[in-house]
Amino acid sequence: MPLIIKTLIKESSTQGFGLFTDENLDEGQKIYFDDPNFEKIIFHDEKLKMPPETQLFIETFAPFNKDGKFYYLNTDNSRFWNHSENPNTVFVRENGTHLGSVFTLRAIAKGEELTADYREFCDNCKDGNFGFKLK
Repeated sequence: MPLIIKTLIKESSTQGFGLFTDENLDEGQKIYFDDPNFEKIIFHDEKLKMPPETQLFIETFAPFNKDGKFYYLNTDNSRFWNHSENPNTVFVRENGTHLGSVFTLRAIAKGEELTADYREFCDNCKDGNFGFKLK
């Protein structure tokens, strides 16, 4: 499972719902890793054949990889991770791939929202939000 910590989905003060830790976390702790066997890869051409509501769901929750022309849809709570200009986590990409892991930038208390800078892993993010539509 990509998230390797206990989490909750709750209302966020920044945007709708967010991802919150349900345990205390140490600085530098690995809390997530990309797993192609667990996430769903949806190629852009496949997405275009889906109903409009499904396309919107994918555009809302799935980062887009412009080089591979695919969306990477998380199937666990991590899809509720909100963007921050001052995040408490960092995405570290594996050498030359779109895959990576997420680590904490500081100690994070149980109940605190986890935040990320979307631009570290997302080619379809503009101003910290998903929603870019490939033409």
